[in-house]
Amino acid sequence: MSEIQPAQTPLENTLILAWEKQLGITPICRTDRPEDLGATSLDVESVIIHLQHALGRDLPLELFAPLAGESEAPRIHEVAQRIEQHSKESFTTSSPTCTHLTPGNDDKPLALLFVGAGATGVCYRMLARELSGSFDCWAFHAHGFLSRGIPDWTVRAHVKRHLTSAREHIPQFEQRLRTTPATVIGHSFGGYIAIFASFALEEQGFSPKRTVILDSVMARDGVSVADFKTHPHPQEAEKTQSKKRFSKIRSVVKQLRTHVHIYTAGIIMRDVQTQQHIFWEQAVRIQNRTRLSGVPAGSIVVITDDNKIQQPLWEKLDPAPQIVHVGGDHLSVLRDMRYVPQVASIITGD
Repeated sequence: MSEIQPAQTPLENTLILAWEKQLGITPICRTDRPEDLGATSLDVESVIIHLQHALGRDLPLELFAPLAGESEAPRIHEVAQRIEQHSKESFTTSSPTCTHLTPGNDDKPLALLFVGAGATGVCYRMLARELSGSFDCWAFHAHGFLSRGIPDWTVRAHVKRHLTSAREHIPQFEQRLRTTPATVIGHSFGGYIAIFASFALEEQGFSPKRTVILDSVMARDGVSVADFKTHPHPQEAEKTQSKKRFSKIRSVVKQLRTHVHIYTAGIIMRDVQTQQHIFWEQAVRIQNRTRLSGVPAGSIVVITDDNKIQQPLWEKLDPAPQIVHVGGDHLSVLRDMRYVPQVASIITGD
């Protein structure tokens, strides 16, 4: 046990937990090579998929493979170093905020997919695979998340940037919209962006065929979208406000650090997991300030078991959306193959 070296960074800990879950072995330490523990190439692929969802970004296979001239795969802490280096290189290189998930589908109707907080188009890969027979899928993520840039501070600013990006990167974007209406999709915070993107497209004369909101959480006074399940009733939220104020007084330094991180998001380079947390926090603040009065006509809201308490809030909107229930939790609609095909069928209307 004296030789076991625990994680020294949050990213190393995330890697260790992923491998312990995949291999069913514990404890695993930072200097272990997964292949020495019996990991196969399929295990590596599974862990990469898990990490891409956990970190909200694409991770090339070569980060986990032996370097040129080497025969042994990297140790866990070496993989963590490679991921951080890959992130630094990405941050200092300008990159688009959209991802083409279905290359070769230019002849199919467009599906515009807006990602949730602290993620990129990688989160939609499973769903895009299911939709590839019907759509040409393009995903959009926050400016400043992967490469240096000033982030957007309102939902409408996100929409403006994403539609500008769509015109720059999607071939014949407006012509395709005139020929066949697009389907607009958003998960979590991305659901808010999808709603306002649909309104914006309508104003520009490109009314979408369908708007699908995947398990987004509506903000309410006194309850953050981040913890509405902990305090589902306004009176309970009111009781906890004094406790929260007291805890804030005791952690002023921590609060100030969080504010500094958020207000320098996209400008100062952070480690991978801090960057994700910052953009998650920033999106939560935007979502808490945004109030929905209605949704585009014909909209569908997919609600998971995890968030079924949200249904009455959606039903109060005018116009109200069609509500469809699926099982699982908030992330199941994107990465659990028990539910992803069902979500794809809802989107296609099958």
